[in-house]
Amino acid sequence: MELARVVGSVWATVKQPALGGGRLVLLQPLDASGTPKGAVVAATDTVGAGTGDRVLWTTAYEAAIPWKRLHPVDLAATDASVVAILDRFGPRGAGR
Repeated sequence: MELARVVGSVWATVKQPALGGGRLVLLQPLDASGTPKGAVVAATDTVGAGTGDRVLWTTAYEAAIPWKRLHPVDLAATDASVVAILDRFGPRGAGR
């Protein structure tokens, strides 16, 4: 899993059928200090994250598992999924 911030939504008039009814978000990957790193990534949202939320996301086959648990599909055509919204991030007790 990796750290990111949700920076927007993706609007698609046509999606792969297995993703129908789902939401796609744009993620800015972050390093451990919360500094942006790398390019923005599109991901399926399996937890209801909003713009500005810090999240954990995963890639590859592991990205399809949460989607398949929420939707009755055999194959989920996703390579990135948001799997958690972070309430706090940083050293224990820092409250960041």
